Order: sequence, then structure tokens, then C-alpha cells
Amino acid sequence: MMNNPYLIQNFVTRTLQHFGALVEQNEYALVQVLLPDALVPKFQGKDTLWLAFDYEVSQENKDYDFITFGSQVLDVVTELALSRGKNIECFLLADRLDPPAKIESLIEDAVHFVKCRQPKLKSWFPIEHCYYCFNFYCTYYSDEKMDEIIPVLIDMNSGRQDKEIQELLPFIEETLPAFNRQHILPSAPMISINDAYLRACAGAEPRIKGTINNINSLAQPIKERELKKVAEYYQNLIYTLNRRLRNSQDANRIERLKKQIATTTEDQERRLEDINDKFTVEAEVSLDTLIRYRLPKLNLELGLQQKDELFQFQLLFNPLSRQVETPLCPQCGYPTKHLLRKKGLIHCGCQ
Repeated sequence: MMNNPYLIQNFVTRTLQHFGALVEQNEYALVQVLLPDALVPKFQGKDTLWLAFDYEVSQENKDYDFITFGSQVLDVVTELALSRGKNIECFLLADRLDPPAKIESLIEDAVHFVKCRQPKLKSWFPIEHCYYCFNFYCTYYSDEKMDEIIPVLIDMNSGRQDKEIQELLPFIEETLPAFNRQHILPSAPMISINDAYLRACAGAEPRIKGTINNINSLAQPIKERELKKVAEYYQNLIYTLNRRLRNSQDANRIERLKKQIATTTEDQERRLEDINDKFTVEAEVSLDTLIRYRLPKLNLELGLQQKDELFQFQLLFNPLSRQVETPLCPQCGYPTKHLLRKKGLIHCGCQ
């Protein structure tokens, strides 16, 4: 994990909230935490914590404890996090549940309706959506061992895990989730957990292969040097043995040299194979944590006109990214920036 104040603050506050603490952000990177009675003994009898997550801010606020790697508070919070299960549900808060003033412009940025008049927003309503974040723990074994966490975010309504969905992760990391709903809303339909897991695995696979390729690229010069060194050593040795063989007249010596050459050739092949095995990257992957993020979105009902025909289409406004989401083609199910209507069917051109 990088020493990122946002990530550390999110981790600390979310964990403490999960254990019943009340968290209030006073200013940028400054947080006041009111601890429940059960946590007071773990923090040296303190019932209130004053925490700073930015070094410069902490220097200007001496009453706050600066939290970074190695600090006692972070160590205690980490122990608390490890003591609980690895399946967490939390709620992303929305500042408001109505469309922004520039919603018409955001709709135009999200999708173009071919040969149609400019869409009009007829109505809207809030609805709760859910994202599952599958965090895969990957260990790579090669000449050296390396670990990494690969998060894959799945939109549980559409099933999407493409680039647009993954770009929501930084917004989530900079948000302070709650462990109680902000609003009671109807829920959007969701795909099954098994389907979501398979999609997450499919999303993680190319990133794991990318890491393996990076490791191979970095190790390739070292591997080539070792292979060259070993090959030259055995080539010289075999050359010397062959020269002795050509110059020898003794039958016993000739037989002994032939065996030495065969044995040396086998040793060379085995040593080269050992080097290749040494630099072969193997990945061990397991699901480390599953975090369920629930978020209110706005369902936008659009009115459209193509010549004399009127029809409707629905889009989603995401308060997390402050953007209208790219819609899915109603026919093929793939995200598309262009939609057209032909013979009563709306599609991306797939028909």
C-alpha cells in the first residue's frame, strides 16, 4: 500500500466506524473519533481520538496525532480490522438526490442518439445500486517473491467491470463510507454473486498477466546473462574434452572421455533448465476480501423524438463520479456511446 493519506484515513475511519465509533471530519485530513466503551481500553483509556492524516496539517494542529505507517493508533486499528470477517458492507453517501444543473450536457457527453432530436429529461427518481469490490491477493514466485492486491469492481446491476467502472475506485477511496444507509430507497436488480465472482476473475486475469510480463521483462537481462555464462562455461568444457578425444589413442581413455562428454552435456541441459525454472513466474491468487458498496443513483427518464415518433430511454446519473453513465445497448448488452432506433428497436448498430 502506498503511503497515501486518503487510503490511510479511509482505512482507519471505516474500521473504527465498523466497531461502533462516531467519526467527524473537522477539516481537511483532521478527524475526531468518539470511541465506544469497548474500544477505550485498546487506546490507553482514551474515549476520544484526534487524528491527523497529513503531515503538514498535523504540524499546524499539535493537538492531533499524526497517523502514518508505524504509528500506534494505526497498529491497533489494523489488529481490529484483522479480527473481523473479510466480507464488509458499507454505504457511499450522496450530497444530494437531484440532478445537477448541467444534466442535459452530461447526457450529451454520455450518449448520442443518432438521427434524433436532443433528448429531454422528463422525470427522475433515486434508486439504490450496489458495487462489489473483489480484492484478490496475488503472490508471484520467481527469482524473488512479490505480493500485490488487485481490486476488481463489479457493477452488480449491469454486471460491468470495464475501464469506466474501475475508474470509480479512486472516487471510492477518497470517500468516507458509512455503515448505515443515508436514505431508504428501492434497490436495483442485481446479478448473482457467482456471476459477479466469475466476472471479477475475468477482470483480474489480464492484470495478473500484465504483472507477470513486467516481472519477466525486468528479469530477462539477468536471466540472459546467467544463461550465457553457463552456456559458455559448458561449451568451453565440452570443446576441451573433444580436443582431448581427438588427440587420444588409448581405447580406455577414449571411452572415458566419451562418457565425460555425455555427462557434461546432460549437466549443461540440467543447469540451463534450472535457470529457466528459476526465472519462471508462478502466481498464487486467492480472494482476500469482498466489500459491498451501496450507493444511491438517479434513474433518468428521457424523452426522445425521431421524425414523428416519440419514445423513451433510461440513463443513470452516478453521484460518485458526477457523470451520467455510459448506457448498455438494449440488444447486445455492451456499453455504447451511440444508439440508433430502427423498426422500433434501440441498438448500437449490432442489429
